[in-house]
Amino acid sequence: MDLVLGPDNLSVPFSFTIPLLTPEGNEVKRVGLWSSGGHDSGAMLCLILAELKATGRLDTVSVTAFTIVKGEGSTYYSERVVKKISEHFGVPITIVNNLENDEDAYKAGRIGTTSVKEIWRQNHHDMILYMSINRMAPDDIRPFTQTLKIFYEDEKKWTSFKSPFLLLHKPQITDLYYKLGCEDIIQWTHSCTVLAVGQCENCYSCKEREWGLQSLDKDRIDTIPPDIEDVSFGGTWINN
Repeated sequence: MDLVLGPDNLSVPFSFTIPLLTPEGNEVKRVGLWSSGGHDSGAMLCLILAELKATGRLDTVSVTAFTIVKGEGSTYYSERVVKKISEHFGVPITIVNNLENDEDAYKAGRIGTTSVKEIWRQNHHDMILYMSINRMAPDDIRPFTQTLKIFYEDEKKWTSFKSPFLLLHKPQITDLYYKLGCEDIIQWTHSCTVLAVGQCENCYSCKEREWGLQSLDKDRIDTIPPDIEDVSFGGTWINN
Protein backbone atom coordinates (compact mmCIF):
# COMPACT_ATOMS: atom_id res chain seq x y z
CA MET A 1 0.00 0.00 0.00
CA ASP A 2 1.41 3.36 -1.06
CA LEU A 3 0.06 6.58 0.44
CA VAL A 4 0.97 10.24 0.81
CA LEU A 5 0.41 11.31 4.40
CA GLY A 6 0.17 14.59 6.25
CA PRO A 7 -0.68 18.22 5.48
CA ASP A 8 1.08 20.01 2.64
CA ASN A 9 3.90 21.33 4.82
CA LEU A 10 4.61 17.87 6.29
CA SER A 11 3.60 15.65 3.39
CA VAL A 12 5.54 12.38 3.07
CA PRO A 13 5.25 9.23 0.92
CA PHE A 14 4.52 6.11 2.95
CA SER A 15 4.68 2.50 1.82
CA PHE A 16 3.44 -0.47 3.85
CA THR A 17 3.50 -4.16 2.97
CA ILE A 18 2.90 -7.18 5.18
CA PRO A 19 5.44 -9.86 4.19
CA LEU A 20 4.31 -13.18 2.80
CA LEU A 21 7.12 -14.97 4.64
CA THR A 22 8.70 -14.67 8.08
CA PRO A 23 12.46 -13.97 8.32
CA GLU A 24 12.86 -17.76 8.76
CA GLY A 25 11.08 -18.39 5.45
CA ASN A 26 7.77 -19.62 6.86
CA GLU A 27 4.41 -18.53 5.51
CA VAL A 28 2.93 -15.60 7.45
CA LYS A 29 -0.37 -16.88 8.78
CA ARG A 30 -0.86 -14.33 11.56
CA VAL A 31 -0.16 -10.65 12.23
CA GLY A 32 0.34 -9.34 15.76
CA LEU A 33 0.12 -5.79 17.07
CA TRP A 34 1.17 -4.25 20.38
CA SER A 35 -1.95 -2.28 21.28
CA SER A 36 -2.14 0.41 23.98
CA GLY A 37 -5.60 1.77 23.21
CA GLY A 38 -3.90 4.94 21.98
CA HIS A 39 -4.02 7.00 18.81
CA ASP A 40 -1.00 5.40 17.15
CA SER A 41 -1.74 1.73 17.82
CA GLY A 42 -5.30 2.28 16.61
CA ALA A 43 -3.96 3.70 13.35
CA MET A 44 -1.52 0.80 13.06
CA LEU A 45 -4.29 -1.76 13.46
CA CYS A 46 -6.43 0.01 10.84
CA LEU A 47 -3.44 0.03 8.49
CA ILE A 48 -2.80 -3.70 8.98
CA LEU A 49 -6.41 -4.63 8.24
CA ALA A 50 -6.63 -2.24 5.28
CA GLU A 51 -3.48 -3.78 3.77
CA LEU A 52 -4.73 -7.34 4.31
CA LYS A 53 -8.01 -6.37 2.67
CA ALA A 54 -6.29 -4.68 -0.27
CA THR A 55 -4.12 -7.75 -0.91
CA GLY A 56 -6.93 -10.30 -0.53
CA ARG A 57 -5.56 -11.78 2.71
CA LEU A 58 -8.15 -10.52 5.18
CA ASP A 59 -9.83 -13.94 5.36
CA THR A 60 -6.66 -16.02 5.43
CA VAL A 61 -4.34 -14.11 7.80
CA SER A 62 -5.54 -13.73 11.39
CA VAL A 63 -4.81 -10.68 13.55
CA THR A 64 -4.02 -10.61 17.27
CA ALA A 65 -3.76 -7.53 19.52
CA PHE A 66 -1.45 -7.82 22.55
CA THR A 67 -1.71 -5.40 25.47
CA ILE A 68 0.78 -5.04 28.31
CA VAL A 69 -0.48 -3.59 31.60
CA LYS A 70 0.26 0.12 31.99
CA GLY A 71 -1.07 2.73 34.41
CA GLU A 72 -3.32 4.91 32.26
CA GLY A 73 -6.15 2.48 31.53
CA SER A 74 -4.50 0.84 28.53
CA THR A 75 -6.07 -2.57 29.11
CA TYR A 76 -9.58 -1.07 28.99
CA TYR A 77 -9.01 1.31 26.08
CA SER A 78 -7.12 -1.26 24.03
CA GLU A 79 -9.91 -3.81 24.20
CA ARG A 80 -12.48 -1.13 23.36
CA VAL A 81 -10.55 0.21 20.35
CA VAL A 82 -9.78 -3.26 19.00
CA LYS A 83 -13.46 -4.23 19.17
CA LYS A 84 -14.49 -1.04 17.34
CA ILE A 85 -11.92 -1.67 14.59
CA SER A 86 -13.04 -5.29 14.37
CA GLU A 87 -16.61 -4.07 13.81
CA HIS A 88 -15.44 -1.47 11.27
CA PHE A 89 -13.71 -4.05 9.07
CA GLY A 90 -16.12 -6.87 9.81
CA VAL A 91 -13.45 -9.38 10.84
CA PRO A 92 -12.60 -11.03 14.17
CA ILE A 93 -9.50 -9.88 16.05
CA THR A 94 -8.04 -11.93 18.87
CA ILE A 95 -7.33 -9.90 22.02
CA VAL A 96 -4.59 -10.96 24.44
CA ASN A 97 -4.92 -8.48 27.26
CA ASN A 98 -3.32 -7.80 30.66
CA LEU A 99 0.15 -9.14 29.83
CA GLU A 100 2.60 -8.62 32.67
CA ASN A 101 4.78 -5.53 32.55
CA ASP A 102 8.26 -5.12 34.00
CA GLU A 103 8.00 -3.38 37.38
CA ASP A 104 10.30 -0.47 36.50
CA ALA A 105 8.61 0.05 33.15
CA TYR A 106 5.15 0.01 34.77
CA LYS A 107 6.17 2.67 37.29
CA ALA A 108 7.51 4.82 34.44
CA GLY A 109 4.35 4.35 32.35
CA ARG A 110 6.26 2.42 29.70
CA ILE A 111 6.25 -1.07 28.21
CA GLY A 112 9.01 -3.39 29.38
CA THR A 113 10.75 -5.98 27.23
CA THR A 114 9.95 -9.23 29.06
CA SER A 115 6.47 -9.83 27.61
CA VAL A 116 7.52 -8.44 24.21
CA LYS A 117 10.32 -10.98 23.92
CA GLU A 118 8.16 -13.85 25.22
CA ILE A 119 5.31 -13.17 22.79
CA TRP A 120 7.83 -13.04 19.95
CA ARG A 121 9.39 -16.33 21.10
CA GLN A 122 6.01 -18.05 21.17
CA ASN A 123 4.72 -16.74 17.84
CA HIS A 124 7.49 -15.67 15.45
CA HIS A 125 7.41 -18.92 13.46
CA ASP A 126 4.31 -17.77 11.55
CA MET A 127 3.54 -14.25 12.85
CA ILE A 128 4.80 -10.77 11.99
CA LEU A 129 4.65 -8.42 15.00
CA TYR A 130 4.17 -4.65 14.76
CA MET A 131 4.56 -1.82 17.27
CA SER A 132 3.33 1.71 16.54
CA ILE A 133 6.05 3.76 18.21
CA ASN A 134 7.21 7.01 16.60
CA ARG A 135 9.95 9.48 17.48
CA MET A 136 9.36 12.90 18.97
CA ALA A 137 9.04 15.59 16.34
CA PRO A 138 12.04 17.99 16.12
CA ASP A 139 11.76 21.42 17.75
CA ASP A 140 11.49 23.19 14.40
CA ILE A 141 8.41 21.11 13.48
CA ARG A 142 6.67 20.58 16.83
CA PRO A 143 4.38 23.56 17.66
CA PHE A 144 4.43 22.93 21.43
CA THR A 145 7.15 22.84 24.08
CA GLN A 146 6.34 19.53 25.79
CA THR A 147 8.86 16.81 25.06
CA LEU A 148 8.99 13.03 24.97
CA LYS A 149 11.46 11.50 27.42
CA ILE A 150 11.76 8.17 25.59
CA PHE A 151 14.33 7.67 22.84
CA TYR A 152 13.66 4.96 20.27
CA GLU A 153 16.61 3.38 18.53
CA ASP A 154 16.91 2.46 14.87
CA GLU A 155 14.49 -0.30 13.84
CA LYS A 156 17.33 -2.38 12.41
CA LYS A 157 18.43 -3.17 15.97
CA TRP A 158 15.06 -4.76 16.79
CA THR A 159 14.25 -8.37 15.97
CA SER A 160 11.02 -8.87 17.93
CA PHE A 161 8.77 -6.41 16.04
CA LYS A 162 8.51 -4.02 13.11
CA SER A 163 7.88 -0.31 13.60
CA PRO A 164 6.77 1.37 10.34
CA PHE A 165 5.74 4.59 12.12
CA LEU A 166 9.23 5.29 13.44
CA LEU A 167 9.91 8.19 11.06
CA LEU A 168 6.35 9.56 10.99
CA HIS A 169 5.01 12.48 13.02
CA LYS A 170 1.53 12.73 14.55
CA PRO A 171 -0.08 14.67 11.66
CA GLN A 172 0.99 11.93 9.25
CA ILE A 173 -0.19 9.11 11.53
CA THR A 174 -3.47 10.94 12.12
CA ASP A 175 -3.93 11.30 8.37
CA LEU A 176 -3.87 7.51 8.08
CA TYR A 177 -7.28 7.36 9.75
CA TYR A 178 -8.71 9.68 7.09
CA LYS A 179 -6.92 8.15 4.12
CA LEU A 180 -8.18 4.70 5.16
CA GLY A 181 -11.72 5.88 5.94
CA CYS A 182 -11.33 4.99 9.63
CA GLU A 183 -11.66 8.42 11.23
CA ASP A 184 -14.64 7.17 13.27
CA ILE A 185 -12.14 5.18 15.36
CA ILE A 186 -10.24 8.23 16.69
CA GLN A 187 -12.93 9.04 19.28
CA TRP A 188 -12.42 5.64 20.92
CA THR A 189 -8.65 6.06 21.40
CA HIS A 190 -7.11 7.43 24.58
CA SER A 191 -3.91 9.50 24.38
CA CYS A 192 -3.35 11.17 27.75
CA THR A 193 -0.56 9.70 29.86
CA VAL A 194 -1.52 11.67 32.98
CA LEU A 195 -5.23 10.87 33.34
CA ALA A 196 -6.83 7.47 32.87
CA VAL A 197 -10.15 9.16 32.15
CA GLY A 198 -10.37 12.28 30.01
CA GLN A 199 -7.41 14.38 28.93
CA CYS A 200 -5.18 16.74 30.90
CA GLU A 201 -4.63 18.81 27.72
CA ASN A 202 -1.06 19.61 28.79
CA CYS A 203 1.05 16.45 28.58
CA TYR A 204 3.12 15.60 25.52
CA SER A 205 0.61 13.02 24.29
CA CYS A 206 -2.38 15.36 24.60
CA LYS A 207 -0.55 18.15 22.78
CA GLU A 208 0.64 15.76 20.08
CA ARG A 209 -2.88 14.46 19.46
CA GLU A 210 -4.19 18.04 19.23
CA TRP A 211 -1.42 18.92 16.75
CA GLY A 212 -2.21 15.91 14.59
CA LEU A 213 -5.81 16.98 14.12
CA GLN A 214 -5.26 20.74 13.88
CA SER A 215 -2.57 20.38 11.22
CA LEU A 216 -5.10 18.56 9.03
CA ASP A 217 -7.74 21.26 9.67
CA LYS A 218 -9.83 18.78 11.67
CA ASP A 219 -11.88 19.57 14.74
CA ARG A 220 -10.68 18.40 18.12
CA ILE A 221 -11.73 14.82 18.90
CA ASP A 222 -11.81 13.95 22.60
CA THR A 223 -11.94 10.41 23.92
CA ILE A 224 -15.43 9.03 24.49
CA PRO A 225 -15.73 8.46 28.26
CA PRO A 226 -15.51 4.90 29.58
CA ASP A 227 -18.74 2.97 30.08
CA ILE A 228 -17.46 1.51 33.36
CA GLU A 229 -16.50 3.23 36.60
CA ASP A 230 -12.97 1.83 36.94
CA VAL A 231 -10.79 1.49 33.83
CA SER A 232 -7.70 0.35 35.72
CA PHE A 233 -6.04 -3.03 35.74
CA GLY A 234 -7.43 -4.84 38.77
CA GLY A 235 -8.81 -1.59 40.19
CA THR A 236 -5.34 -0.41 41.16
CA TRP A 237 -5.07 2.77 39.09
CA ILE A 238 -5.11 5.90 41.25
CA ASN A 239 -5.75 9.36 39.82
CA ASN A 240 -3.19 11.58 41.51
